[in-house]
Amino acid sequence: MYSNRTIDVNEHLASRAGWIRSSRCESSHCVEVATPASEHILMRDAKNPAGSHLAFGPTAWSAFLRELRAGGRER
Repeated sequence: MYSNRTIDVNEHLASRAGWIRSSRCESSHCVEVATPASEHILMRDAKNPAGSHLAFGPTAWSAFLRELRAGGRER
């Protein structure tokens, strides 16, 4: 289960986070992930890098990855 808790991630931190995307991504239909110097993992839409992003704590990130590997939720 995912937490609906909202956190405040400093935009400056997010903008300097060193975003990466999978080498399997051949277009902008991907997500980018960053692990800034905080306890959170950030994720954003590669098509809109200036847009909003999601922040996961370590437990929520692990649960999210388990869900994806198990077939995940439909789009």
